[in-house]
Amino acid sequence: MRTSIGAISFILFAASAPLQAEDAVVFKDGFLIRGRVDKEGVPQQFDKVFALNSPFTYLSSGPRFVIFSAHALKGAKVVKNIPVEKQLDFRRPGPTQLKPLKDLLRSQDVTISEFNDDGSRTLDLKYERFPPERIRQVNTILTPQLIRLDAYGWMWREVYDPKELGPVVVRKLLGSHPDLRDGWPGVVEPSRRILIARFQKEVGWHKEAREELDRLKKDAPWSWKKEDLEAYDKLAAEIDAAETKWVIAELEKTVQAGQYKLAASVLAAYKPKQPEAKDLGKLGELKATVDTALANAAKAKEQLRLLLDKLSGRELVNAHVALGGGLVADVPKPKAIDDQLAALIAGGEAVYAEVHPDTLGRIKLFLEVTERDPAKKLAIAVSGWLRGENGAVPDVAIAARMWKTRAMIAEYLKTRVANDRAGILKKYLSTADKIDPEEIAQIVTLMPPVDPRDEANPPGEPVDKKDAGASDVYKVETGALPEDEDGLTYYVRLPREYHPGRSYPVILALNTPSFGAEKMIGLIGAEADRNGHIVASPVWSNFKGKTFDYTGKDHRLISSCLRDLARKFQIDPDRVFAFGYGHGANFALDLSMSRPHLFAGCVCMGAEPVHQFYREYWRNAQKCAVYCVTGELSGNSVENLRQIYANWMQYGFYAILSVYKGRALDWYSSEVPIIFDWMNRKERARGVASLRLDKGRFEPWQTFRDTDDRFYWIGATELSKGNKFVKPERPDIPPLPATFSADVRNNTVYVNNVQGVKEITIWLERGMIDWSKDVAASVDTSLKGMKKQTLKPDLGLMLEELYRTGDRKMLFFGKLEFKTGG
Repeated sequence: MRTSIGAISFILFAASAPLQAEDAVVFKDGFLIRGRVDKEGVPQQFDKVFALNSPFTYLSSGPRFVIFSAHALKGAKVVKNIPVEKQLDFRRPGPTQLKPLKDLLRSQDVTISEFNDDGSRTLDLKYERFPPERIRQVNTILTPQLIRLDAYGWMWREVYDPKELGPVVVRKLLGSHPDLRDGWPGVVEPSRRILIARFQKEVGWHKEAREELDRLKKDAPWSWKKEDLEAYDKLAAEIDAAETKWVIAELEKTVQAGQYKLAASVLAAYKPKQPEAKDLGKLGELKATVDTALANAAKAKEQLRLLLDKLSGRELVNAHVALGGGLVADVPKPKAIDDQLAALIAGGEAVYAEVHPDTLGRIKLFLEVTERDPAKKLAIAVSGWLRGENGAVPDVAIAARMWKTRAMIAEYLKTRVANDRAGILKKYLSTADKIDPEEIAQIVTLMPPVDPRDEANPPGEPVDKKDAGASDVYKVETGALPEDEDGLTYYVRLPREYHPGRSYPVILALNTPSFGAEKMIGLIGAEADRNGHIVASPVWSNFKGKTFDYTGKDHRLISSCLRDLARKFQIDPDRVFAFGYGHGANFALDLSMSRPHLFAGCVCMGAEPVHQFYREYWRNAQKCAVYCVTGELSGNSVENLRQIYANWMQYGFYAILSVYKGRALDWYSSEVPIIFDWMNRKERARGVASLRLDKGRFEPWQTFRDTDDRFYWIGATELSKGNKFVKPERPDIPPLPATFSADVRNNTVYVNNVQGVKEITIWLERGMIDWSKDVAASVDTSLKGMKKQTLKPDLGLMLEELYRTGDRKMLFFGKLEFKTGG
């Protein structure tokens, strides 16, 4: 344990006061954590000395310490001493005559009893190399923010969020506490029961708090003291108000997740009790937002249907049928349709199928304009849908060309043979329908999946809920893929009301060997559904016994899984996260430093990395946010993570380390909603900014594995022999990595710090340079230079990379290659 418990102990045992004070850390993306900010100092009581160049700044927040970069205060704000209402706080004396805790809490078989009536429980520990041991714990602190257990005989306190223990266990602890226990013999004291209900309400358990009050009425039917009656009525009103605020917050999240039907049904059924005026106003605003969004989507589909039927001739057929038309031979024949109009109608049918309340902005002009010509009005819808709101035009020819272009791209991406793909592009470029590459790129970013799931059938083989821990989980077998001829297996779960016309964040959930990949979805499925995330869990096998394999051989599975997801579901490539547990967390952490360009962030719960492996690799996380969670008594996990974070904190990387007080490795369930709040604010770095850490300063990229060959838009191939990692059995002694870095300023590509590679490739995203001007290159003296030249966007390169990766956002128009002297 390496956190200043002395400072925390002072806070926990401070004298009671009507108001308390706390601090808040607000990051530049709006993510907020509250507690007490401090800096590690002289070890006291439970601490060990931690030999760092400088101590960490941390925030004590309920059951955990949160370590963040003090250097990052340039982009985060610390607000000190915020007055807050004094929380409920119940305590009982803790054990005395404690001995230093033995380092025997890891890798044991533990049996935990239920809590007794005195607030204690026992832990029976079995070890491979030591005699079994029994430890008795007692609940010493009980607040709505944390529950602390102290061990008899040992200097060990273990801290939980009440939600981790659940309402049943917490109610038992409350009912057994001396300050809250019913009188003897079983005489109910209303004031104590009211405190219990208040505690439940402050945890956020509104249902349980209301049931507690209802039960109190039954258990104490006699006359109460006036102050108890007043306290009861006041709390009942507070529970109603708190529940209303909770419902509003959940509805806001539901709308943000694109689940409008669910929001509409809740708003129609929910009747708040004694709401405040501002809450009624907020509910009214939410209802208006939801109703308007659904009405506008329905209106758009209705108008599109009318236009499509009119232009295709189906309007006459529909009218004939509606009037009770007779024989089939009597049905009017649709009018002849030319190629241009046919393309426009096909595009209109796509818009009709894909339109969603969250993407109505793309056809805003269509909904507002009073264009009488049906073809021109449909052209506005098609062009706006394919190119974005600002690209909507009433020109039928332009809209038709755009649709033909999207159809060509879809055909290209569905074609497996490279020569056939080249033929599709060549044919397109020879026609009058070709459009500007920039417009093509814009169309690509807004395209639906090219191999969408059949809405009438599940996306794979259904998995039993008891096996996955969540419903609607499916097993997908991909078949052969560009980087995996044998294909791969993954499990997937879509959020409620999934729709291919709306983009969704994606979580790649990486399991640990003790349970199957499908169970990772069960662990985070409820929060993913609540926040509108797609969750996929690939089956991977990168283990030697129970040790994570650092060879990088399974990294390609992540790229392949992402590609398959992008082809089947409407994912947002800029909001992809790796979320690992145990050895899966080791995998996620490694991904954040070997393929950071794939992710907006990585979450690692219970990672036990070999920190020496990242002696230089830590620099590769400079643009990929990392959130790690571990326990204070997790041994190698907290020790090694702190070594890595010591580098990140010094340079202000966006990395957060959450350490649960007195806990060994565990699934820290109370952290999951916090993690989702963090993820909801993240997007992947792209373009020039992805390689620039600060003003004019960035870290060179590090690689000693052939699999780690590209970082955002700079790539390297053929590592020098001395820079290769060849001893997977010794990840603690990695070689000196090869390095390289790049930047683009004023249409000049700068390549520097090149060591240990034979070729450097610069991949140029469409917005990185001005394609109408000459491009220059300033390179290390060891590289062969490039003459100043004008580059033309290479549509073939862009489409081939899109075919290979499935990434519709990171689109490359060109590349530059430099040979080194290595």
